[in-house]
Amino acid sequence: ATGAVMTHGTTPGAPEFSEAEIAAAVAEAALYGADVAAQTKVVGIRRGVLVVEVRAGPLLQELAQYHKRGLLGKLRPAQPGLTLTDLKFRAGA
Repeated sequence: ATGAVMTHGTTPGAPEFSEAEIAAAVAEAALYGADVAAQTKVVGIRRGVLVVEVRAGPLLQELAQYHKRGLLGKLRPAQPGLTLTDLKFRAGA
């Protein structure tokens, strides 16, 4: 499906979520809303690891150091069809 996120390693038969849906969940979970969504891009999910590209270096560091656990804790119940074990942030977007 167009815009579908890679879901390699997820539960067989689990629904695929669009990049926009997961990006919105990341932004909502971070409590930053559109500001974070505009600076991030969900790359995909592989073996339970959600990979997010972040445009701004300071935001990347803040998300990785201070918000990673909280984001995972909020994303897991928000996306019950996905098995999320980790979040990785990388420069890009």
